[in-house]
Parts: sequence; structure tokens; C-alpha cells
Amino acid sequence: MSGKENSTDKGVQQAEQIREAVFDVVLPQNIGELIGQIAQEKPNKTACYIIEKQHGLSYLELQEKSNRLADSLEKIGVRKADHVALLLPNSPEFLISWLAIAKLGAVIVPVNNNYKPAELDYVLADSKSSYLILDESCLSSFQGMTHRPNRLADSHIVLCTDQQNDNSVLADFNQLLETGDPDFSPKQLACLDDLLQIQYTSGTTGFPKGCMQTHEYWLLAAFTALEFTKDFEIENSLSVFPLFYMEAQIKFLLSVVRGGTVYLAKQPSISKLMQWIRDYEIHTCTFHEVAMKGIPVAEDDAVNPLVYVNAFQYKGDSHSQLETRFGVVGRDAFAMTEIGMGTFVPAAATHMVGSGSCGLAAPMRELKIVDGDGEEVDQGKSGTLWVRGPGLFLGYFEKPEANAAEFNGDWFCTGDIARQDQNGYFYIVGRTKEMIKRSGENIAAREVESVLRQLPEISEAAVLAVPDAIRREEVKALLILAQGISPEQCPPSLVIEHCARQLAQFKVPRYIGYVKNFPRTPSNKIAKQQIQDQAGEPRIGTFDRIDDVWR
Repeated sequence: MSGKENSTDKGVQQAEQIREAVFDVVLPQNIGELIGQIAQEKPNKTACYIIEKQHGLSYLELQEKSNRLADSLEKIGVRKADHVALLLPNSPEFLISWLAIAKLGAVIVPVNNNYKPAELDYVLADSKSSYLILDESCLSSFQGMTHRPNRLADSHIVLCTDQQNDNSVLADFNQLLETGDPDFSPKQLACLDDLLQIQYTSGTTGFPKGCMQTHEYWLLAAFTALEFTKDFEIENSLSVFPLFYMEAQIKFLLSVVRGGTVYLAKQPSISKLMQWIRDYEIHTCTFHEVAMKGIPVAEDDAVNPLVYVNAFQYKGDSHSQLETRFGVVGRDAFAMTEIGMGTFVPAAATHMVGSGSCGLAAPMRELKIVDGDGEEVDQGKSGTLWVRGPGLFLGYFEKPEANAAEFNGDWFCTGDIARQDQNGYFYIVGRTKEMIKRSGENIAAREVESVLRQLPEISEAAVLAVPDAIRREEVKALLILAQGISPEQCPPSLVIEHCARQLAQFKVPRYIGYVKNFPRTPSNKIAKQQIQDQAGEPRIGTFDRIDDVWR
């Protein structure tokens, strides 16, 4: 839809230059080749630094350690295309493992280390992971699994521990590093179109789906992001999100492409954010609106090394407040696990700050907005956003029905409702998928509903999003109780305890309410939009588990 862009717009002009630059980029053959190149160019440069551990690795150390681990993993049986799960916190071990698996041409399966045993049962089975690298902090959850796949034999599990590994069965991560060859070279080189990673993302069918991402997907994403910021002097970047998420992984790989240093925190901290930025001379990071509003205003806010930040989904004048207060350029974008970068706001598009636009079509991306009949809508009208281009994900792992539903040829349906203005800028105005977005976490409503219905006291459940000023959205569960069961017999405490045993904490409903019935669609599905439209203040009549009160 680039033909609809206004060529006199400075943002449009810059976007076209960036698209041309990305088109001309010659990508490395694979992730291993990239890290090898940077290790040769900048061997002593710090590649990554874990803030809490006060520990970093140079590019040469990262190269040699990942080679050692790759060699040792090959010796215990890992081959090209094998699926290797990572259940690790933010640590050098995660990055070493990520690169080692990539070098072998095997497939990385990052796993949320907040998952409970039942969630691990699902992901490790669904992904067909045949090997697992496991941190000792996650060992109890792993041992609590009731349906451990047969392919994950003890001999296929590597344990990361700072203590002496007393388990004579599980392989020891540190020992594998010591015995591996620092000059290891894989027997089979990975190619751009080889599968690199299965990244799980919440889906509308209830449980997470594995997005199949190639080496091309990742390299294109990193080199594209590099072009967005090429006019800024950026060396040090900060990521405060877990490495099992794309946000942190992309930050790492982009830093590698720059030959810079990525600083990693184990978890976000609004109170520590500005101190980290100043202490470590951070030039770029993702600066969420919640953080901006949560940091107490100080006279020296603008005295910081930041030059460019990702300012995603800011509302109203918050965007201009960010730029003025911290003296930084902040830009929005639209991205998904499935497509990588879909749109971006160029740095030159200063007139779009605060507009609510997610930008113009990203390099290597073609976008269209269609109506219910699949026909493109007129300019200014809303419809479903579709995307195509090189380096998209290959589809959902072993989910043919989902793939058939969300692909039309090489076009992928984002599930978001969008419009495009007269200058070519896109705006996300809603979404068709039942997804709750809480503090950066995607929560599938149907997954939570499935867990709720496991309680014999509950007949039906509808899980909805409730707007929240701090976390963007919170989870609300409306329950129809089984015949003869009263709210006193199924109190919120029972529901919360049940969910906490089955779900990661961020998925547990904050608001719980009881209803006699649900409105229905003609096909007898729960009419959630009608519930939302009739709700008024959505918290009224619910129990708030955080504040421990009935609203």
C-alpha cells in the first residue's frame, strides 16, 4: 500500500530510504556466521552484561563458549533440526545456549520460566522438544510435570547450577562448557530458510501456538531495526524483559549487529530504570508509558545518555511528554511474533508524535486492509489488517487448522482492526482476536477459561479484558456456577487458588464475578462484545483479588 503514501511527507521520504537500504542488505547465511563475524571484528568488546550478576561476556567469550556448548551438545546427540527447549532466566547461559543451538542448525524452543507444571506439560509436548537446558530455579516446576514426554529422557536434559551438580543422570552445563571445543565447526551449516526457533505465543484457540521462525526472520528483523536508528550514535542498549520473549531476544541480536553491548536485567523495575540508564550509559531501550508515568518527575530527567527509545502504544499527549521530559526521540511501531516488524514511525516523522499512528509499512512488508468479504477498503475506513513479505514466520507448528484460518496464500491475517490515512500512516483501532495484553504479557482468554471450567463448581466462564492505567489491561472472569452451587460454595479464593496452581501468575484473573447467564450469538457462542458493551464500569460487582475487596 506504499502507493497511498504522501511523497512530500518527511516521514514518508525517510521510510522509503530505509526500505531501499534494507533491500540492499546482504544477510549472513545464519546466526552463527553473524556472531563469528562480530567476534573477529570486536573480540574484546563486551557483548552482554547481566546487571544483577555484575557479569558480562565479550564477543570472543560468547563465540568460544557457544562453540564449546555446541560441540558438547552434538556429542550427547543433538543434531540439525532437533528441538531444544530452554527453561532459563536472564543469564549468560541463555545467550550461550541460544547461539549454540543456532550454530548446530537445531531449533530453539524458549519456554516461559514462570510456567507451572501443567503449562510445561503442554509446551514441551506440543513443541516436540527432545532436549532441554534447564536452570536449577525451574527444576521444581519441571519435576512437577505429570505428562513428561518420553523423548525428554534424563540423558537429554542439561542442568544449569551454580552449585555442584549432585545429579549423576542430568548433564552439567558447566562441564559441557569445559569439555567442548572452542573452535567447533558444525557438520551441517544452517541456511537462511532453515527453522531457527519455535516461539510460543498465546492464541485464540485457547493454548499457546508455536510460531516457526527462520534464520532469515531473525536476521532481517535485526538489520531492519538497525536501519531505523542508523542516524543515532547507539552503542549500549538495555532490556528489562525475560529472554524467553522476543523483545529481549531482538534487543540482543540487534546489539550484536551493531557490535554494541546489551545490558540485561532479570525483571523490569520502574524505581531502578533511570539509575540503570545513567550507570550503564544506555543509549536506547523500550520505554513503556507505565514506566514514564511511574517515575517521579525530577529536574534532571533530561540529563541522561538516551538518544532513541521505543515508545509503543502511547496514548494522547504522553508521547510528547516523554520526548520533552527525557530529551529523547521516541517512536512507535507495530510488530507481532508472527510477522516481526509490520509498521514503523520514522524518526523524521516528528509531526506524527502523539497521533496514535503505528507508522508506515516496514521494509520488506506489504500491508492491506480488507473488509469481511476480503475486499480492500477505501482510505480512512477500518478493516482487518493483512501482511505479507519475506521473512515472515513459516506458520504455527503442527497447527494446520490455525494456518488455514490465518493465511490466504502468502498473506497473513494479523487479527487487528486498522485504518490508513491519506498520507499512508496506519492506525490500530481494535482487534478481532480474544487476547488480553497485561504488562507486556499476551494472555489468551480461552486458555484461562479452559482452566476455570476444570473446577466442578463452575459450569461456564467468560474471560474478558478490563482497561487498567498501570498494566494496560487486567483479566476479568465472569462465572456461571454449576446447578445447586452458590457463590459461598465457590468463593473467589477457591477460584484464585485453582488458577494459581494451573497458570502463571500473570494469567490469574484479578476480577471475579458471578452471573446467571451469558448473552449468546446466533451460533450459541458467548457474546463477549455484548457483555463488554452492557457492562458500564467493568469492575462493579466483581471481587478484586489484588485489593481484596468486592467492587
